[in-house]
Amino acid sequence: MRSRFPAFTSLIGIAALVTLAIVAAAPVAAGRSAAVSAPLGAIPDPAIGPLTAEELMHAHDTLDLSAASGLQTPQPLRAFNHAGLQKEVFGFAPYWALSKQSTWNYKLLSTIAYFGLSINWDGTWIKSGGGYFGYRSQDLIDMVNTAHANGVRVLLTIKGSGQAPLYDILTVPAYRDLAVQNTIDAIANKNLDGVNIDFEGKTDPAYPGMQDGLTTFTAELSNAMHARWPSSMVTIATYTGSASWDGGLMRIDALAPYVDAMFVMGYDMSFSNMSGQAGPNAPLTGWTYNDTLSVSQYLTKAPASKIILGMPWYGYRFTTTTGAGYAHATGAVPATYSASLDLLACSHAASRWDAPSHSPWAVWYSPSTNDPCGINAGAWQELYYENTQSLAAKYDLVNATGIRGTGIWALGYEGGKPEIWSQLNTYFSCPADVTVDPTVATTAPTSRVPRTSRSTPRSRQRSSQSGCQRVRAQSAPTTFSSTTRLRTTVGTTSGRLQAMQPPSLSKALRATRINSGCEPTPPQAS
Repeated sequence: MRSRFPAFTSLIGIAALVTLAIVAAAPVAAGRSAAVSAPLGAIPDPAIGPLTAEELMHAHDTLDLSAASGLQTPQPLRAFNHAGLQKEVFGFAPYWALSKQSTWNYKLLSTIAYFGLSINWDGTWIKSGGGYFGYRSQDLIDMVNTAHANGVRVLLTIKGSGQAPLYDILTVPAYRDLAVQNTIDAIANKNLDGVNIDFEGKTDPAYPGMQDGLTTFTAELSNAMHARWPSSMVTIATYTGSASWDGGLMRIDALAPYVDAMFVMGYDMSFSNMSGQAGPNAPLTGWTYNDTLSVSQYLTKAPASKIILGMPWYGYRFTTTTGAGYAHATGAVPATYSASLDLLACSHAASRWDAPSHSPWAVWYSPSTNDPCGINAGAWQELYYENTQSLAAKYDLVNATGIRGTGIWALGYEGGKPEIWSQLNTYFSCPADVTVDPTVATTAPTSRVPRTSRSTPRSRQRSSQSGCQRVRAQSAPTTFSSTTRLRTTVGTTSGRLQAMQPPSLSKALRATRINSGCEPTPPQAS
């Protein structure tokens, strides 16, 4: 990747940068601030949205983007893509990673959301920055053409942040109307397939009506999109804790009727779970925020067919005061999946397993000079990251709960590593046998919805489209421990898949690997 993270950015410094960056020019509502108190048991909106914070770290990246030409017309979709993908695999493509798009495996993606264009307080585009220039680049055109050739949708992410600017966009009808029309025009201009809304703010008594405003904006945009293109896709990025209460910016039960899917941003949880400490980025269980709790809460507010669990292809390297787990942190720097592997190699740190979060971590001391990793911190370093084992646990959760699929923040962060693509192939390219309660919606393509009366997977079944091979499996019904809304009929895992499981995974998760009959085959890049 061409993006450069600063050598060290304190947690307070990140907050300060975000606060400065979200101020838009002369909004109608300015200079007001307050907070909404969340009731007991609710998980309030974060002060800073995860994608807003991430983008600020790329504000000064050097981009290599060329002028655009040569759009192609998209072809009708089959299954979730032309390769027969069985679940939604929704990946964000940030502008700073567009130059790496030729390394992505489009056969294992269903939807790509370009990130993105920023909306000003009055509904006009902010015509500066990497997102705007990326939208106008040949790199985007190449990505769109390759995606469409593989039956992959491409959405435009529209971005908004900051309390006062968002208040104006969401509550002033003229600004809202202009934002909707500008979005329609931008999508038409690039032959895109839909929109992803990424408005990262929070409810605040000083800015009344923002929650209703977001719902209204989403409804109006969705109606306009589907009137223009009936098969277009409208999605929204939502917080991990948004479904835990009805008082946040994103009221999930109100938004659900107007969107085709919600991308739950299941990452950057450590800063809320254990502020000022090193910790896991996307824990499966434990603490206040975790993926299992979040999915169970979303299932009470929206159909399973509209829930996408977003996962991080990155972690954080913390500078800490000691080498103990969850140590006090004085700084935090994102580390992509590929960068995390590089750090483990140069530091010679052993990978450890954090049982509560079901994710790996490592610790080492960085000398003040001659550090082989080039950090030269003179302090302890703790890396909490994702690997194939931790992602496998999250993919199990997606399959066991029957939600629409998985999401990725962000494409390009894998650094071309084949194992991360092969694992997507294992979990989401193979037909699954599953018995679903009638109250739970399913989004499996019509031609591949399994018969609910069939309790035993067909062994040695081959799908010529997906390249997956079914292996022998003995079925045993089980109910996923975190919800009673889905009952799965599954098989025991093959030796290869069991080897990918961390020993601390619960028996319930082991039992509910719906795709346990799938044996991975090396995916071919397009």
